[in-house]
Amino acid sequence: MTALARANLALLGMVVAHDLDHLLNQPPRHLATQVVVPGFIGLASAIVAAILALRRHPLAPPASVLVGFGTAAGFIAVHLVPYWSAFSDPYSRLDLNALSWLLVALPIAVAFLAGVYGTRALRPGAAQAETSQISAPLSP
Repeated sequence: MTALARANLALLGMVVAHDLDHLLNQPPRHLATQVVVPGFIGLASAIVAAILALRRHPLAPPASVLVGFGTAAGFIAVHLVPYWSAFSDPYSRLDLNALSWLLVALPIAVAFLAGVYGTRALRPGAAQAETSQISAPLSP
């Protein structure tokens, strides 16, 4: 499995964990459609990026850049920035436990990492370098 695929699978896992935290761990509250819809789009995008990366599709690197950096920016804008619009669900306004804070910080870090791996995979010769590392004999 490629580093790009691992990063995208980790991102997908973090997005799912974050969503489960909303459902199972956080205090019940009404979330506006403007917050819920981007969340579903983010989950769907993470699924697509992971599938593309697992299949080593040529669109996997640009998808990883878009989904990775977009997800990091989205989490920051929705959860970390103070209330700024209907797209906000700032955690600073809520009484959340450490798990909820962890499950907003880790997805940001992993999303950024997926974006970085996507950027690296876009460089000329990146695919050949990865293939040669995989096929290189193991040293004793």
